[in-house]
Amino acid sequence: KVFAKANHALALAHRTKAAESWGRKEYDRAGYELKAAAHGLESAAGWAGGEVKADASATVADTRALGDKLASGATWTRDEVAKDFEALGKSINALGQKIGSTKKASPLAPGA
Repeated sequence: KVFAKANHALALAHRTKAAESWGRKEYDRAGYELKAAAHGLESAAGWAGGEVKADASATVADTRALGDKLASGATWTRDEVAKDFEALGKSINALGQKIGSTKKASPLAPGA
């Protein structure tokens, strides 16, 4: 559980950094931070195991795909980004609840 909580905290931190980068229109940096958040979520879910890992896998894949788009300068939409930030936050929070973490992703939406 300790490793799951540590990776959960990393996922939260990277999601926050991604939102900050997005707000500054540093899209490549936001993409990097989203991919790091996905990695943290995947690692935390791996330590938690079973159903938690399966539940997080789709969000991890979607977030990595968006992170790659942002980091490489590929085409993306604001709606796509907003949906991913929301889904990532929900997935991080759900995992946190399963592992007993009191830390939650803020309901922040990426800056317009």
